[in-house]
Amino acid sequence: MKFKWLCCEAGFNSDDELASFFNVTVKTVRNWQKKEAPFSVICCLELMSGRLDLLGSEWKGFRLTKDAIFSPEGDHLFPYEVRALKYLYSSSGIERRVLVSV
Repeated sequence: MKFKWLCCEAGFNSDDELASFFNVTVKTVRNWQKKEAPFSVICCLELMSGRLDLLGSEWKGFRLTKDAIFSPEGDHLFPYEVRALKYLYSSSGIERRVLVSV
């Protein structure tokens, strides 16, 4: 049941759509639903649904949408804010490599 839910979260509305996307037969998709889908398929669906947990424990609970990245604490970061970070660091005298090593 989790697989079906993950497919919906990733934007797939039918077994046919999923089969077409992964270039497999509908029978293969139904086998994935009954048994277990390949790890690569699960990873792809999780990323497509915006979940970043599989990237590592540091990303657990983060969500990615077309508008922003959301943290588990409810904070968010828009694309223009990500682009502005280097200018913010520069104007504040903060060296990013120092932040990373801390």
